[in-house]
Amino acid sequence: MADVTLKNVGKTYENASANTIESLNLGIISGEFVVLVGPSGCGKSTTLRMIAGLEEVSSGEIWIADRRVDELEPRERDIAMVFQNYALYPHMSVAQNMSFGLRLAGMDKMEIRRRVEDAARILDITPLLDRRPKQLSGGQRQRVAMGRAMVRDPAVFLFDEPLSNLDAKLRGQMRTEIRRLHKRLKATTIYVTHDQVEAMTLADRVVVLNQGRIEQQGTPLELYERPATRFVAGFIGSPTMNFLPAKVEMAAGKPVLKLEGVTLQVPFDRTAALAHYVGRSVEIGLRPEHFLAGGAKDFTVSVDMAELLGPTTLLHFSFAGVSCSAMLPPEQAAAEGSHQRLRIAAERMSLFDTDTGRAICADGENALTDPNQQGD
Repeated sequence: MADVTLKNVGKTYENASANTIESLNLGIISGEFVVLVGPSGCGKSTTLRMIAGLEEVSSGEIWIADRRVDELEPRERDIAMVFQNYALYPHMSVAQNMSFGLRLAGMDKMEIRRRVEDAARILDITPLLDRRPKQLSGGQRQRVAMGRAMVRDPAVFLFDEPLSNLDAKLRGQMRTEIRRLHKRLKATTIYVTHDQVEAMTLADRVVVLNQGRIEQQGTPLELYERPATRFVAGFIGSPTMNFLPAKVEMAAGKPVLKLEGVTLQVPFDRTAALAHYVGRSVEIGLRPEHFLAGGAKDFTVSVDMAELLGPTTLLHFSFAGVSCSAMLPPEQAAAEGSHQRLRIAAERMSLFDTDTGRAICADGENALTDPNQQGD
């Protein structure tokens, strides 16, 4: 295991109009499982490939433990990478695929056999050791690719969208396997995905990238409950967050939020911050579960569509001129084409500056800190 540190790392391509990665600073603690997530083109795979040595850095430094590695060859960095397409040799058996790198390094045959057998036992692929890749399912091939990485006993594991070729059921199973494997090996792991569900379920810490910059980083719950920007709020969470326009007004000496006939009291910890927005518009962020079944005094919406999801029902409707969704228990949800009374859990809402997209934070917090700046 080893720490991984990126110091002002940048990547520029000759024909690109802008940097793919600009001055990225990131510290990963030994044994931590960190997921890099973001939309296509945000720079997450490029970042991983620079750590692996498959892409050269244009600026900055990459450190693994106490060694600067950005000028070293991939084989000298003490990393192992699991690719999206498995990258298995079709003419070799499972055991030969897993041991290939060790044989090239000239390792003792008995030690190679021990490592392969140990990894196969952990991954439950011992019966497959004599098979060829074409005889395996997608999930089995992914286990073999993971086993090939494990036998090297690297300081850092790198995963580049390893589950994107699997069906939904198998992805869920493999997420469990990867998390269980990390808990057993306690290895430093950097995992890239565009799937925010994978990020939320696997990570100790999630790093959200947007246009080559870190938008926010933190535990999955921190990003879900306290998104620092509108981008993070909209990207993390499924179904996605609802965004509603509102105006800040004063009532009884305190700021309140006005939207389509509804007045929302501002949570106490954000009254001071919102006092600066009186007379201006802001954006309210509400997750579907932040809409609650209401009573006679609450507002009413017309249900356009109702999706029964088992333990919950997802209602789709228009409110404040915006298409919204609410997640309610089935017994509290109105039928499609009928009316639903709702209220808003104002204490759980997020608030965003409409000009900057930054969160309007609780008193004493600062959402304007740039997460890309290098700390002391």
